[in-house]
Amino acid sequence: MFDTNKDSVLDTAFVADDRSVGGGGLQKWTNGGSGWNLSYSLLFDAAAGSLSSTPATGFGGIRGLAGSYDSSTGFSLFATTTETNKIGRAHV
Repeated sequence: MFDTNKDSVLDTAFVADDRSVGGGGLQKWTNGGSGWNLSYSLLFDAAAGSLSSTPATGFGGIRGLAGSYDSSTGFSLFATTTETNKIGRAHV
């Protein structure tokens, strides 16, 4: 969870969801003050080694997630996937 505008209120969260269908994968949630809303979900494309919003055969979920935020470079997220031999890295 991150406070991206430095007002001491958490406003962005990334969640690892290991489902390999729509809605699973990397989820981004934002809080604009009235509650948390799902902004998007991205699945891991094992063949391309990238994230995609469109589910397809061979796509997987995200099992573990760590990250950091810098106001000049944005988010850096590091994820382990449901694939046993791939580790993904995503910049959002």
